[in-house]
Amino acid sequence: MKEKRLWSGYQRRMRRFHRVNRVLAVLVFLSTLFTKQHVLVDVAGGVILAQICFMLGQKTEIWHIYERFGSKIEKKINRYIEGAKR
Repeated sequence: MKEKRLWSGYQRRMRRFHRVNRVLAVLVFLSTLFTKQHVLVDVAGGVILAQICFMLGQKTEIWHIYERFGSKIEKKINRYIEGAKR
């Protein structure tokens, strides 16, 4: 029973997160158009590209490449910070 309540709480948080995420995406979309940084075609192309990348990331293991790359950068930053503290 407790697991069911935890799961439903998680689902509510995720729905709220998705709603907030959609609102923020629309606000970014509108701000770039109203400040004349982009035109509608640019925004549509960006949305399509983001969706394609998201689907590829879910269906393939390509994301492991970026994860390894990110961890290497993180290690270098940590070494640099440790060296600067001394």
